[in-house]
Amino acid sequence: MRAHGLDEAQMVMLFPMSLSCVAEHWFVSLDSSHRRTWDDLAQEFLRGFAFSTLVDVSKRKLETMRQGPDESITSFIFRWREKFLQVVDRPSERESRLVW
Repeated sequence: MRAHGLDEAQMVMLFPMSLSCVAEHWFVSLDSSHRRTWDDLAQEFLRGFAFSTLVDVSKRKLETMRQGPDESITSFIFRWREKFLQVVDRPSERESRLVW
């Protein structure tokens, strides 16, 4: 498999840089034998995180999110983006810009 001109070894090497929090911890604790090929890594990732795709977050919930009184803007944006990734029927790029 090639993505954006990367070969499989490069994708395996760069994948952990896209992770944070729980997923990053999962990757670090994953046995190295399960991250030798892109297919192995993808399979393990799906096995561990496929349940996350079942969360049904509507666009309306995303639109009604508000920054907490003591919440920094950085924290709010991070929380909003995490919720955005859970949206089942994601808004287009233009629609998501209109929310901001």
